[in-house]
Amino acid sequence: MNKIYADTFDSFDNYWAEGGEAAWVVDNRLYQKADPKISGDQAVPDQGGVSTIWCRTPFPADVEIRVKACVVASQIGANNINLFLSYAPPAGTTLWDTREDRADGDYPHYHGLDGYIFTFIRDWKYDGATHGQDLPARYRMRRCPGFKLLTEKREDHCEIGKPYDLTIRKQGGHISLSVDGQLKLESTDPTPLDGGYFGFRTFRTELWWSDLEVWAL
Repeated sequence: MNKIYADTFDSFDNYWAEGGEAAWVVDNRLYQKADPKISGDQAVPDQGGVSTIWCRTPFPADVEIRVKACVVASQIGANNINLFLSYAPPAGTTLWDTREDRADGDYPHYHGLDGYIFTFIRDWKYDGATHGQDLPARYRMRRCPGFKLLTEKREDHCEIGKPYDLTIRKQGGHISLSVDGQLKLESTDPTPLDGGYFGFRTFRTELWWSDLEVWAL
């Protein structure tokens, strides 16, 4: 493998944010805040509860991406850690040029574009038996356009304050997600996407990212 990109997050210069409350870099961490306070009987805040941060550098089709993530807070207990891979806009445009179309970061904006979505969250809507333990984590992989489910499962936990080592890997049509060195999901896409843009995504959560490395396969 050949390392083609790395970032210890000394600055925000190579990124831009869509939606959320704030995005910033401090102490070699990229912070993403989308956890606005709920007042009164308000079930969902009017704005700021979703966020996408894009890396300005596009990556090739076959890559392995390694990054650390740690949830700082989530009022609803979502602990939402998401990654976007191989994202590309319609022909003749760029993600940067069309960013105003997604200024609020609303999730459906990304479902009509080419891209993969990797999800690792505390399944705060889970209504199954927990046997006295915390709600399980949910791992999920989707392909867009169409928000097509490739694979998912529930196991382990996604905890506040615990750093996780995440690895997503795409080689041809084989795609996988590993957490702390353990393979959690894998799937085969019969019509794999080309290279594109990589992004950090969250919902109703504040978290930080660090130690980003991208390897060409």
